[in-house]
Amino acid sequence: MADITPNNVTRTTYNFFRNMCIGSDDCTGDISDDTVTVIPATVVVIVAMVIELFIILTITFIRKLREGRPQRQLAKFVQVLHCCSHISSLLVYLLGFYIDGSNNYILCAAIAVILHYFVLMTFVWGVLEMVTSYLLYIIFHGLDFNGLRWKFLMIGSALPVIPVTALLSFQLNSYNTIRDICWIRQNYIYYFLFIPACIAFTLSFIGFAIIFVITIRMSSMTAPARATKKRILTRITLLLVALIFNGLSWSFGYLVSFEDSVLFYYLLSLSTLVYALVTLRRYFDPTTRLFWQSILKPTPPTTNRV
Repeated sequence: MADITPNNVTRTTYNFFRNMCIGSDDCTGDISDDTVTVIPATVVVIVAMVIELFIILTITFIRKLREGRPQRQLAKFVQVLHCCSHISSLLVYLLGFYIDGSNNYILCAAIAVILHYFVLMTFVWGVLEMVTSYLLYIIFHGLDFNGLRWKFLMIGSALPVIPVTALLSFQLNSYNTIRDICWIRQNYIYYFLFIPACIAFTLSFIGFAIIFVITIRMSSMTAPARATKKRILTRITLLLVALIFNGLSWSFGYLVSFEDSVLFYYLLSLSTLVYALVTLRRYFDPTTRLFWQSILKPTPPTTNRV
């Protein structure tokens, strides 16, 4: 009779997922042997990128960046750049995932540097979007919102440079191929990626808590006031959920690099897809839905009988 003790089951399951290698010296063959295995997950990541491109198109050309009060223009500006940074990080990750880093060391190291920058940028723009939500829903006047647009652009572009520059100054060979995937060396990823990302998420959560408490305490005696309160709470909650899945996706991206398991690559793709769908839900309001329905399913022209 086969041994089905808990220890044996656990060991068998662990070995099963460990054998689902993506590509390393411990695996049989190279990354090309598992191309068919990871293609569905890659397709899911590409679908998520297409969804975010659709969001950018909707915000830019349908909602018009220059329309609405200054707070609304600032919010749309930050939303577009947040989506752009996330798409860029996924694109660079896929590029580094399929490149043979053992034969292209310099190229792989350059991809890892760019990936580090864009991943940090997604977390910074998450904080800025939460700050923008506070300005949009809580602060109604008294600020130069058009001037804040360029200040936010400088913050979102410059802050991620600090950990990247610090890591390059500390150790030049800190970026290279890890198990045939372009990423940061394991010794440095905690200090130069995880800690800055955790700080950014903590700030985002604090911003969410402040907006949530202030909104809950708002007076809602009339039906429009209750609807406004519900809309604000829904949007900031969806933003927080999106930021959580963004953090989960890059945590799985780290595990893909150091654990060689296809399972973590699929978890990365699924969490990325959930992030894109939650982001789509935030921006796809009834007005936008009606606009796209009018384009995809135009109403037939009516003919008048004589």
